[in-house]
Parts: sequence; C-alpha cells; structure tokens
Amino acid sequence: MTPIPAPHRSRPVPADRPRRARGRRTALLRAVHELLSRRDDVELEFVRHRRRGYVHVAVPRDPDTRQEVTDWDDLSAEEQFEGVLGIIRRPVPTLCGRTQRVFLDGVTGDHELVDVFDDVDLCPSCRRALGEHAPRAFEHPTTSSEDVW
Repeated sequence: MTPIPAPHRSRPVPADRPRRARGRRTALLRAVHELLSRRDDVELEFVRHRRRGYVHVAVPRDPDTRQEVTDWDDLSAEEQFEGVLGIIRRPVPTLCGRTQRVFLDGVTGDHELVDVFDDVDLCPSCRRALGEHAPRAFEHPTTSSEDVW
C-alpha cells in the first residue's frame, strides 16, 4: 500500500510574514463584539442563500460612526460605474467571512435579506463568531412560530 503524501505548499511561507487576513478578521470580530456589548439596540441583519438555505449574520454597522461620503464629481468613471453597481447590488459582509451580493429588488440573485427563518438554518460559523452575543441571533420570528399562531 502506497502512503498518502502529506499536503504541502508549493512555496515556503516566510516565518516573519504577517498574517493579514486573520488579523483583519480578528479586528473585525473584536469591533463587532465591542459594538454589541456597548449598544443593545443594534439589530442584526440576516442574509439567506436561496439555493443552499443557509442564513448568515451580516456585519452590523455602528450607528455612532459617520461614513465618509465622496462627492460624485471627484470619482473616476470606473468608480462611478462601480458605485452604480453597488447601489443595484450591494455587498453584504457576513460574520463568517463571506461577502453576499444582495440586489435591491430582492428577487434577482442568489441572496436575499430575511427577517423570518428557522433557527436550524443559521450558519454555524456566524453563530460561533457572535460568541457571548449568539442568543441575539435567535431573537427573530421563525417560520414555525408563524404556523402556530
């Protein structure tokens, strides 16, 4: 029987290279935890993947911070085009690290914003990312509770 070779990288990674993606994700999750600890009134948004059925938790926006707005005339033609696409199809980052594309009409595409879903459909990675604030992800109406009433 031939032994299965261990997985390896095609190029060695220098030991002193910073782990950027992990650092950004850790900083993002730390900011989300701080926001949810500081503000009880922040509502979580949920995005469902239509074909797979998973429901992801969108990264909440801090209502205390102001977003910088760039004047339309200061943008290049490419940035203006991307801005129009962003209005039609906005990227929604989720706590598990994915970015879902949600169209404004709510019908087009694979993702939709939802308020009502079953608890079993919640993405386990998003739930784990919430940590001590995970119970807040279950403070929503469920499809089974609609049938009962």
